[in-house]
Amino acid sequence: MQVDDGSFEWTVGYAGWNGDAFWVNRLTPTQYPATLKQIRIYFPSDGDIRDNTFLSLVYGTLPSGSEESIRPQTRPGSGRVAQVGRWVDFNVTPMTIESGDFLVGFYTPVPDGLKPMALDVSRPAGKSYVSRDGATYVKSETAGMAGNFAIRAVVGR
Repeated sequence: MQVDDGSFEWTVGYAGWNGDAFWVNRLTPTQYPATLKQIRIYFPSDGDIRDNTFLSLVYGTLPSGSEESIRPQTRPGSGRVAQVGRWVDFNVTPMTIESGDFLVGFYTPVPDGLKPMALDVSRPAGKSYVSRDGATYVKSETAGMAGNFAIRAVVGR
């Protein structure tokens, strides 16, 4: 599942922030039940994440609908970025939903100016979110990053 179009025009960061930053996409399955199996993230080679970086994953579920801000219940995970400049798959503890959306992404410390995220700006879907605390997320547009993050979900039935 994805909201991006496969091309990424920008590498973005969370300007003016020093601390953990969360980057997530809200993704809607085409069929239910749906089971989340992996999170797939593209780390651009011109970004600030390097090969072999360990980072923390975040994933959970949400009711369907258009939310400007969300407060999801999430599960933690972790993984290693095998190689930048390509899609990296991270295994997660599977979770199944009968309706609604998955929330998938990662968090990492971001000193001011760090740009870890690839952004597709061609047709913003309004389903990418950021957070500074991992509890309340706002749409990326609100944080000055209008577009779709390079974060996907691998699901099965």
